[in-house]
Parts: sequence; structure tokens; C-alpha cells
Amino acid sequence: VLEALSRAQLVLAPFVDGATGRRTSIAAALCVGARVLSSRGHLFDPAFEGAVTIASDVVDFVSRAKEIWATHPNQEERNERLRWFQANLDATTLDKALYETVTGSES
Repeated sequence: VLEALSRAQLVLAPFVDGATGRRTSIAAALCVGARVLSSRGHLFDPAFEGAVTIASDVVDFVSRAKEIWATHPNQEERNERLRWFQANLDATTLDKALYETVTGSES
């Protein structure tokens, strides 16, 4: 699956409740630096702003999908998404943050 995501021109991830940390499909796409288009719903997590293109409604979603599809993926932008993933969603990063929260100390 990750190999397919890494070759994707664009990953479409529309969710009624919006892009959130519960969306493992978004996390999987970001872990390989794929371009992701998702939606802004009532549970939208603003942490995804910048790493994921966010559409406000169906018309905006279609418009942004066409716009992104028309441009070629850029390696530096992919690297930026990879860095964002590593800083925010990577298991090591999350484990460290959880440890520090639970123990009240830095690892």
C-alpha cells in the first residue's frame, strides 16, 4: 500500500468530519510524502494545515483536485511533507511526547 501511495499523483481523502489525527489514510500518505487533498469538517484538526491541502466544501474540493492534478509533484514539497510527518506523526516522535507527558520529564 505504501508503495502505491508513494507513486500517487494525488491522494483524495474527503471526510465529512474533516482531516483529523484519527485518519490513518492521511498519515499513511504523508509518511511517504504524497500530496493529499482532504476536507474541513466539524472535527478538522488545524495541525494538518499546510501539510495537507484542505477544501472547505465539495465545489472547492473538485476545484483544488483539478488544480493539483494539473501540476507535477515537486521533490522539495514532498520532502517538506516527509519532514512534517516525522515531526508530528512519526511513531518515535509520538512515543517521546507520550513518555514526557506521562512521566513529566524529557527523555
